[in-house]
Amino acid sequence: MDQAANSLVDLRGDTENVDDTADATFATMAKVRTVYENAAVEAGRIGKLP
Repeated sequence: MDQAANSLVDLRGDTENVDDTADATFATMAKVRTVYENAAVEAGRIGKLP
């Protein structure tokens, strides 16, 4: 019974780690999108230079 309880605690920790990793991934994706959008705006400005 103790082993089953310990396994559940380990599984819960693993699940929390997956959630943390997913959160970090989505935050990184949002930052990348912002950088890409800023680069596209800047490229448009450069394209308009004489």
